[in-house]
Amino acid sequence: MLWLPKLGEESAGVQKAAPVRDTAIWKSTIAWAVTLYFGLTVFVHYAAIAWLPAVLKDTGHSLTQAGALHGWMQFAGAIPGLALMPLLHRMKDQRWLAVLSPALAAVGLFGLIVSPQWSLVWVLAIGIGLGAAFVLGLAFIGLRSSSTDQAASLSGMTQGIGYLLAAIAPVLIAYFHSLARSWTSPLTVLVLLSVVTCAFGLVAGRPNKRIDTSA
Repeated sequence: MLWLPKLGEESAGVQKAAPVRDTAIWKSTIAWAVTLYFGLTVFVHYAAIAWLPAVLKDTGHSLTQAGALHGWMQFAGAIPGLALMPLLHRMKDQRWLAVLSPALAAVGLFGLIVSPQWSLVWVLAIGIGLGAAFVLGLAFIGLRSSSTDQAASLSGMTQGIGYLLAAIAPVLIAYFHSLARSWTSPLTVLVLLSVVTCAFGLVAGRPNKRIDTSA
């Protein structure tokens, strides 16, 4: 609201930049791999954030325990951001990390289905795995772009589609739960999506691979 009076004004000495319309990026395999890697990661992440307390409560945890475990998952998700960002630009091949991260999340989600008594281990695995995949998904935007304009186009594509998926994730997972009347099926869906994310990570994390939109 505070910016509304400024909308019609132009800053002195600042030239308007031409809008970036790199439509060829939508035909790039690498661009789609980065987009779907990020998109599926945030889908699983936002679904977990929304429904983990309910999952834990239905598996025998108290409300206090469920809230605490939910906090531990989000705390664990912050760790990869501190550890990975200084290292990513030095890594020539990010494939192993791009696969390991969602795979770790898949293990944690599957663990909640088969052994909920080990929930602390599983929520830490989910948090670290999804946190690392989230950081990688954003980093791939710059790592796979050949120019700043291309990075802007890829960022719009990746985050536009990604956060659209994130927005529908909690509602869709809740719908699956209402149909199945248990959390087994929704968690299984999230496990499968995490496994599919690993496949996109193999493409997005290829060494020294840049998007080519010259064709």
